Amino acid sequence: EFGGTLFGHGFMFNQMATRDHAEMLRKSCVFGHLHRVDRAAGRSLGAPVGWSIGCLANVDAMGYARRNRSTLAWQHGIAWGEYNDKNCIVNVLSPTSDGEWRFPI
Repeated sequence: EFGGTLFGHGFMFNQMATRDHAEMLRKSCVFGHLHRVDRAAGRSLGAPVGWSIGCLANVDAMGYARRNRSTLAWQHGIAWGEYNDKNCIVNVLSPTSDGEWRFPI
């Protein structure tokens, strides 16, 4: 936990898993289990937000899921930001369609 935001691998999977993680944990959370980039607000007290940060693996090499349509939403992504004792600012970055990572500076 950093600045009131939980970080972990994640464990749920479905179309609304990003929202579901935030609602169940009742805290903002960042995780990578879904292999797709997503942000969703949880419908709970405290207004938690969930971030799914994608993956950095070679999607073509993951043969176990090649027949699942959900893999079409898989995307590379990374999280970056800053935190203090009370707050955590999360930003998620994905590469351009050309595969270039464009970090704001």
